[in-house]
Amino acid sequence: MEVTIQYIIIAAIFIAALYYLAKLLLPGKSKAGGCSKGCSCGTPSALQDSVKH
Repeated sequence: MEVTIQYIIIAAIFIAALYYLAKLLLPGKSKAGGCSKGCSCGTPSALQDSVKH
């Protein structure tokens, strides 16, 4: 029974490590600003320019 608990704890740590590495190596969409075309459409100055027009 003690061995089963150890295996469960080791599996949980392994899954947590895989999750951490996946988040580290595969950045999500929340970090990417704008549309990644380099047009800077998400910057506040561009938003202000579009409101003035």
